[in-house]
Amino acid sequence: MNVNGKYESYALTFDEVEKILLYFATSIFGQNTVDEILWDLAKNCISQLKFVDCVVYLVNKEKNILTQKAAYGPKNPVNFELYRPIDIPFGQGITGTVAVTGKPEIVNDTGKDPRYIVDDQVRASEIAVPIVYNNEVIGIIDSEHPAKDFFTQQHLRILIAIASLCANKILKARADEENRLNQEKLIETSRLLAELRLQVLRSHMNPHFVFNSLNAMQHFITRDDQKSALKYLSKFGKLIRAILDNISVDYILLAEELQILSLYLELESMRFEEHFKYQITIDKHVNQHTCKVPFLLIQPFIEKAINYGLVNKHRHGLVSVHISKKNGLLKYVISDNGIGRIKGSQKANEKGLNFFKHKNFSTKERVKLMSKSLNNTIKLKTEDLYSQDSQPLGTRVEISFSA
Repeated sequence: MNVNGKYESYALTFDEVEKILLYFATSIFGQNTVDEILWDLAKNCISQLKFVDCVVYLVNKEKNILTQKAAYGPKNPVNFELYRPIDIPFGQGITGTVAVTGKPEIVNDTGKDPRYIVDDQVRASEIAVPIVYNNEVIGIIDSEHPAKDFFTQQHLRILIAIASLCANKILKARADEENRLNQEKLIETSRLLAELRLQVLRSHMNPHFVFNSLNAMQHFITRDDQKSALKYLSKFGKLIRAILDNISVDYILLAEELQILSLYLELESMRFEEHFKYQITIDKHVNQHTCKVPFLLIQPFIEKAINYGLVNKHRHGLVSVHISKKNGLLKYVISDNGIGRIKGSQKANEKGLNFFKHKNFSTKERVKLMSKSLNNTIKLKTEDLYSQDSQPLGTRVEISFSA
């Protein structure tokens, strides 16, 4: 403004222009988030052009609007706050038009331009320059002035250069933010995976089994059956050792898995005094010495078959495990000839026993848990078996996964 109260365009020298562009090209403001870059642009860069005001917009693609993000002048009365921020739809106003066309504009007399939108107050001239990256408008630098014909071609050239620098800084900031978020997601995923693995480890051994095994040994000792007690203790020790030796692994050779399952079945058979029998069969084309399977995946299902289905059966109980492989999928089929899940659960509740309502999760939850932990889709299918006259004949469980 001159001494007569009139506004005059101020022509910048080459050194002044170079100083402004050099500042913005090299400035490091905070951690250079997008918001920090835009506030730096408005307050520390545009202010040096002797403009009365400036508002920086960012494109919101989802809503097709321009959102005010930073300002210099009356729109920024204090600190880093905007006075009554507004959004401008694409195609509306001078800034909305520039957002659509991607071409900068100088409006020498806003009174003659029907597109002009009044924000905080009416001003006579306006300049709007798009922030463009890869031919896509990502923001707008907009400035208004109380005087007509204030903005010059020099202002336009400077703002185009600043907008180009700003576009690169915004894209870098967004890339850095994306990398940061990806790192946080990776850390969070690793944390969740570690939790999943810990939960899976906890689910490997039902505490009821350990307690019942100790009771079984006590039973053999109290009835002075030293031979059975020592045999049971020996097998129990081998089972616990095998589980502890492999407790930190995700997969185990099928042959080793079957040894552990055989030990478990022998112990349960002894505990229930030969109340049931068991059998494990494998298709001849399944190589148990090279095939790897999730550690102790099916043990809880066998445990459930015994405790819910077979122990409530008078005699001649049978639990069988059949293993086959087809098209890269290994399948376990666990079946029993017990009294079925419904009656088994009722009997267990009547006796005050519920072997699977403990901190180690249900069998279905455990399968979901292991699927996530191993990144291997484990499919589970459970079928209740009935006779023609609707009498329960036991339960059949199919478990399949990539192997």
